[in-house]
Amino acid sequence: MTRKKAVAVVVFIISVIFCIIVFLIVFTENANKNVYKSELEEKLYYANASYTNSFNGTLNQMMSVADTVAIQVGSVFKYSDYNREGRFIEDKEKMIKAVRNILRNEKTLSAVYITFNPELFPDRQEIWFIRKGDKIIQVDSASLAKTWLLKTNPNTKYFYDAMENGSFWGGPDWETILNHYNITYTRRIIDKEGVKLGIVGTDIISSQVTDTVSKIKVYRDSKAYLFNENLEYIAKGDNDTLTEEIYNFIKTKKKQFSETPGIYYFNSDNGRYVFSGSRLNNGWFLIIMQPEKTVLEPITRVIFFTWFLVGVTLFLLILTSCFLFKKTFFPAINKIEEQALFIIHQSRQAKLGEMIAGITHQLKQPVNNANIVLMNMQEDVEEGNVTDDVMQEHIKALAESVNTMLPIINDFAGFLKPDREKTLINVKEEINSCLRLMRMKLSFAGVRVELQAEKEIELYGYKNEFVQCMLNVIGNALEALERIEDKRRIIRIKTKECGDMLVISIYNNGREIPAELQDRVFEPYVTTKTKDGGTGIGLYLTKEIIEEHFAGRIYYKNLDEGVVFIFEIPVKKEKESDTNA
Repeated sequence: MTRKKAVAVVVFIISVIFCIIVFLIVFTENANKNVYKSELEEKLYYANASYTNSFNGTLNQMMSVADTVAIQVGSVFKYSDYNREGRFIEDKEKMIKAVRNILRNEKTLSAVYITFNPELFPDRQEIWFIRKGDKIIQVDSASLAKTWLLKTNPNTKYFYDAMENGSFWGGPDWETILNHYNITYTRRIIDKEGVKLGIVGTDIISSQVTDTVSKIKVYRDSKAYLFNENLEYIAKGDNDTLTEEIYNFIKTKKKQFSETPGIYYFNSDNGRYVFSGSRLNNGWFLIIMQPEKTVLEPITRVIFFTWFLVGVTLFLLILTSCFLFKKTFFPAINKIEEQALFIIHQSRQAKLGEMIAGITHQLKQPVNNANIVLMNMQEDVEEGNVTDDVMQEHIKALAESVNTMLPIINDFAGFLKPDREKTLINVKEEINSCLRLMRMKLSFAGVRVELQAEKEIELYGYKNEFVQCMLNVIGNALEALERIEDKRRIIRIKTKECGDMLVISIYNNGREIPAELQDRVFEPYVTTKTKDGGTGIGLYLTKEIIEEHFAGRIYYKNLDEGVVFIFEIPVKKEKESDTNA
């Protein structure tokens, strides 16, 4: 080969390698941009979902306390009885003790109060307790101005809106006695005869919400906002008021916001913004905003540095193209793989957070039950009605609430831990255990449960996880049945062994799963119970457990009259599982 030919071949090889390197660099830049954008969307989504769950927990607590007290007062009080001298004073003293105890136990609340209807009680009766530091203080409403509860007073919407509409959310409103702003929830009280007795209210300090919102940071210049249903500011960071064009953009997207966070892009004069928006349980909106340019700043630096390397690479290719091929191509691929692994790890951590968020919904009822038992116990002690039988009933009720909470806590705390022990699971016995746990709810809803088990079948696996899956699906069936009124409510559970597979079917004769949710039933945050505080975690968690820890599958079918969920799980005995391991 002549020198010219050799040079031509070398130039050709270098040119080809150089073109490949340039192509790879451009490809890597675009891949990195897409990875950063995907990472931004995921971070916004999970940040919004996490804080939405957190705020919903606080709001649900306020609603739970007020709703529980309103129901209790309305079920015990009857306005027509107050013609008897001394009855109102006697019942009011009971309420004072109950309200004081509630505020003492609910540490996040700043005030709890019962305001009676001034049309029925013209002497302005009110029970009002506030928290100042570690002290619970009763406020004397008689010392307030005479215009305090007049309809013409613009600060009394919390009372008259609740009396008219049933409930009211408001804030932030200035509370002179506490010297700070409050967020308020009030609920109307109706007695047995339909008389509107007044309202129950719960407050939290507005600065708690504002501090949380101002600390929401996905990146250094992220901004978060909490709006009410009319898109009025509830909480935001200092000097974080939105520009008019961004505010109008959010206003156009208002109807799209739901309990599941959505991702939206907006091009403004100052650059491109990425939003994550969601709707809270009380109709408020949480918005997290991030300028896209901040996320792509690392890409700009990478581009400059990469093209610098291209020049150096072109020079070094004359000496050894193969060496530089490995030094430029493989590190770029490794970088992409590392970024992909990071995103997978981040998604896995976020999934665990979503599962834990469901604990709030699971524990709400037993905690409320325990609180009611304690209040009843205190009333029995104060009235001298304590006997051994009464005390045993209270202890038994408390034990049932605690025993209901413990498996839930253990199930979630133990999820995905590698050091858990597998045991033999008696399928029929554990399903019966689930039904016993839900006996009161099933009975109250008028649901007939039919359990048909061919024989005693045993699985080898994690008992708590199996029980949790059964509770999730049976609980969903119960909630579906509670929404039907025109026919008998039935849950039918069948277990049978088909070869090496255990088949469990759980049928309810409620409504079919709607078409728009049929392909997304097992996705996180997908629920048909958004108005009732559903989290959309139960079926997602059930699918994860059955597939990952039992090597099975779960699916459903819409039938002519109802829905059936079907589990298919391989039947593995202990020795077989240990041998395979």
